[in-house]
Amino acid sequence: MLAEIETIVYADNARDDEQATRMAVVGILSIRSIIEHIQRGDDMVPIAELQGIKLGPIKFLAAPFEIMQAIKNDVMAKSQTKIPLVMGITNGALGYAIDKTVVARGGYAVDTVSIIAGMLPYANIHEELVEALLKLESML
Repeated sequence: MLAEIETIVYADNARDDEQATRMAVVGILSIRSIIEHIQRGDDMVPIAELQGIKLGPIKFLAAPFEIMQAIKNDVMAKSQTKIPLVMGITNGALGYAIDKTVVARGGYAVDTVSIIAGMLPYANIHEELVEALLKLESML
């Protein structure tokens, strides 16, 4: 991936005013940072703090991701709460929690955003986040 992106930046016709070149520079810096972390043996799995609050018939289930609607829908469908509210970007911002459809399609949300943030793409966040939020709900 690094070699592929470097060909954009180091091409003879590369221009600073082109978005592809600028995005490639960001990609190079991010991928090099990830490689350094891996070579040092750093743990590349981020820890995400989930939060839950019960207020009468309402349970607020919160995570530090921009949670795609399909994930929220799965939590709501399996919830045992009268009024479950799934909230994202709560007490942190760890990027997109992408649903299975987006993962299958690939593209910017899957392949680029996490790299830019200096993290590896989340392997199975749809199922893991649904499971974790439902477990949290059961503890409230």
